[in-house]
Amino acid sequence: MKHLIVLLLLATCTVSAFAQFPLGGKEKEIRAYFNKNIPYASAKDFKTADNVSGLRFLKSRGVGDYTFYFDSNGNCISYVVTYYNKELYNIINRLNSTFKPLDNSTWTSENEETNITIVPPKEKDICFSVVYLKSAGNSQNSTLTLASN
Repeated sequence: MKHLIVLLLLATCTVSAFAQFPLGGKEKEIRAYFNKNIPYASAKDFKTADNVSGLRFLKSRGVGDYTFYFDSNGNCISYVVTYYNKELYNIINRLNSTFKPLDNSTWTSENEETNITIVPPKEKDICFSVVYLKSAGNSQNSTLTLASN
């Protein structure tokens, strides 16, 4: 029973976070949300090889992490969420019901401003990533070096 409660709590946090962080959100707002609603997550600032600012909220062993990437104005241009492999089909079903599929691992929003891509797990990985990326008017999209799990 405790496992079910924890699973429901994590699913609720994931859905809430998904709704809470449209691309373009401000870094300050994202930090405030995590500090208030997910206080057990630790924050880590970093820069990518392409000098893009990033912020990662770590919960446990890479699963359930949120990694945000920001432009020079502090606007979120991309974020990545990690999930356990066993959640893959549930996430695919959720994406299929919410977004327009482009292929087996990529979706776009109705207004085609956001692309969502599943990065499948490598052999022996316990998790996979879902990448949310602005698709219109962002020249940095093609040069982002995304975190791996």
